Parts: sequence; C-alpha cells; structure tokens
Amino acid sequence: VALTLLTVTALAAAPPVTLVNNDPAADARKPAIALERGTSGVVVAWLETVGGVYHAFVKRWDGKAWVRLGGALNRDKSFNSFDVALDLDKQNRPVVAWTERSNISNGKISGPGKLYAARWNGKAWQQLGDSPSKRPSSASDLPVIKLDPNGNPVMAWNELSPDFNGNSVFVDRWDGARWLEVDRGS
Repeated sequence: VALTLLTVTALAAAPPVTLVNNDPAADARKPAIALERGTSGVVVAWLETVGGVYHAFVKRWDGKAWVRLGGALNRDKSFNSFDVALDLDKQNRPVVAWTERSNISNGKISGPGKLYAARWNGKAWQQLGDSPSKRPSSASDLPVIKLDPNGNPVMAWNELSPDFNGNSVFVDRWDGARWLEVDRGS
C-alpha cells in the first residue's frame, strides 16, 4: 500500500509534459533543432498534419513556453512537407529549408516536389527566392542548411529522378537575391 501511495504521489507531483507541436492530437514528426548563441534559447522546426497534409512549422522556447514563429511555411497548402532543416544567424533568427511534394504519385512512393527556404525577420517569414530544385518532375529531399559568415544560407539536398531510379546531390548558395550553384558538378 505504501508503494502504491508513493507512486501515485510521485506521479501527481511530476510536471506536465510540454508539447512543441500545435495540436496534441495531430501527427508531428522530423524535428530539427538549433541552439541560440549567447542565450539558453532553443528553436525547433518540425512537420505536423493540418487537415491531413503535413505542414512545416517553427517555434522558439522563450524560457516559459514555445512561441510559434508565423504560420505554416508551406507554399502550396495541398502539398505535404517531407523534410525540414534549420540554422540560426548571428542574431539568432532562424533560416529554414523544407521540401514539399505533390500528393499525386502515379503509383510511386511519392509525387514530384520542390525545396524552399525562408528567413525569419523577427515578425514574419521572408521567402528566399524561388525553389533551387533542379528538375521540375523530381522529388527534392533531405535538405541540409548552414549559414556562411554573412548569414547567407548554403544548402545541400538530393533529388530523386523523375523515374525514381536514382538520386543526385546538389549544393546551392543564396547570394542575397537568388540561388546559385556552388559548382556545375555538384
């Protein structure tokens, strides 16, 4: 009886769980995390279902609660986000890359899609140009993002060929106005 009472007391004293995702009943997956420089702040990006479609979101821990940074990042709200990557600039503002894919797959594992990136300006997400994806009918996948000393993102990702028989890896750099290939052979 003492063990049972102790267990119930310990469970009652445990702090509540703090979820990052927006809807505790929705499926959330594939988190990316970054630690703020000079603070104890944390920024996380993840994918979460809204109306049956995965959307990319970002939140920052303010020391007491998770604060959402804008709304869903998806450009096409009917396309699923599949992957998300995250880095922080010198002012701890997030830069995020994510992929979106069509739900029409014609019997394949996934439909075609693109890679996108955006920067948080402190109030809203600013899109970084159009998609740097290389092939219109390929499926961009698995982005990795790092910021150069000037705060401009460099991204690597792979694209599954339109016939879904092979992947290629690409690397592009944002020059402040557009995406440029790091080299023609990447």
